[in-house]
Amino acid sequence: MARVKGFTFEWQIENFSFIREKLRSAPFIAFSIDKDAKWQLQLSLKLSPALGRDICIIGLHRVVNHKGIEIIHLEYQLTVVSLDESFTGKNFNCWFPRDGSRNKENKMALLDVNKYLKMRKASYLPSDTLTVRCWMTRDETIPLQRLPRSDVGPDEFSEDEIVEMRIKSASRNYQPLSIELTLSDQGMVMMRLVFERKVLGKWYTFRWYLLHVLGMRTFLGCRESSTSLREIEFPMNVSKRYIMGRRNILLVNDELSLHCELLMTEPQEFSKVEKMEWNLPPLHKKWPFPSDIKNKLLHALQEDKFTDVEIKRKNLIAEEYTMKAHSVILSLQSPKCGIFLKRDSRSRNEIPTVIQTTITHISILRWAIYLLYMDGAVDGLSLENTIELFRNHDILSFESHAGDLVKTAQEFVLRNEQVVFGTNQWRRLEQECPELVSHIMATYAERKLFASSKTRLLQYTGKQHAVLDRSDLDVQLRRRR
Repeated sequence: MARVKGFTFEWQIENFSFIREKLRSAPFIAFSIDKDAKWQLQLSLKLSPALGRDICIIGLHRVVNHKGIEIIHLEYQLTVVSLDESFTGKNFNCWFPRDGSRNKENKMALLDVNKYLKMRKASYLPSDTLTVRCWMTRDETIPLQRLPRSDVGPDEFSEDEIVEMRIKSASRNYQPLSIELTLSDQGMVMMRLVFERKVLGKWYTFRWYLLHVLGMRTFLGCRESSTSLREIEFPMNVSKRYIMGRRNILLVNDELSLHCELLMTEPQEFSKVEKMEWNLPPLHKKWPFPSDIKNKLLHALQEDKFTDVEIKRKNLIAEEYTMKAHSVILSLQSPKCGIFLKRDSRSRNEIPTVIQTTITHISILRWAIYLLYMDGAVDGLSLENTIELFRNHDILSFESHAGDLVKTAQEFVLRNEQVVFGTNQWRRLEQECPELVSHIMATYAERKLFASSKTRLLQYTGKQHAVLDRSDLDVQLRRRR
């Protein structure tokens, strides 16, 4: 099988991870195949139901054109180039009509890029740049089908040529006066453009390409700038080493050919609504209320979730009972429990910690634990439970909540003074905790004294006002007489 010399096209895709839509390369002409046919590589993203994600595929397409051979049979190879210039890909044999229609063979001739990136992503995707190489040759065993040249009118142009002519005609008055190419210290080529005048209200978009000997273009980069700048410097993404390594296809008589596409558009303006969309106020973080946190902690205690501490009786003769709690809450609310748990955590592995107590009844222990979890805000305490808590506050180490206990006792005594004094529980509390009772009584006496003095002051003020009012009345009566 006789074959002509093949043609190679290399396409570099920058910012590959940010691609979210279909992408096409610049059209190129393979003179060894057909001087009028234009070709193009196309990258597409398709959803795979089996994999549940997007797959990246690349295929070769023929640009719609009324010139050239009607049907061209090609043998081509699509490969992905790695960092060390090695490549991996597939070989295809398809035929391409002039109208750009795709047959069954063309639809199946696709290169799955994800399969290669999964194996060697660091090698095939350096600096987030994917390099795809297409080698193509014509199969001469199949006869060519060429239309006569009389069918092509002299005034007909392709869509790409019309767009290019419009760009040239629009930018005819704004061509640069001089173009300077300099080589930087890092080996990068720097381009400097100098324009004749400034044109306000316009926006320049420069697209640079390297022209190959065979008519292929390599995209270098894009630069957007306002035309109010007369001089523009543009660093091209190409080095001298890159050019010298491909001097057979880039340099003709030691001359480098560049192609620049100049687009002039109006500057992009944003409306007030769009500005408000970009400048949204920050969202305020919603923190839960302390009452919600307390209720959640109490719910975790009642449901016995994530508990790691067991509280048991020390006296084995009486009734045994056990209550579980959380070591974090006990350590934060009770200093003595915190010291004990910290010392015990050094020696225990997975065995739960056991805290022994001498509280006589489990209901008292339950109220004490609730007092720790609710931070002293416990409603529904009875006289017996309150006195039992006072008696065992040293055992449970409620030093951090001593003020809450005293405040609770004062409020309870003031509300129920006729019921508390003289009871057996009160006498028992006087015998066992005289200091606590004396403190409660002193506070109770201060409140009573303050309340009585306030009442006397109000009574005295009322009498004084009454006397003043009576004196004013006598003065008025004397004046009338």
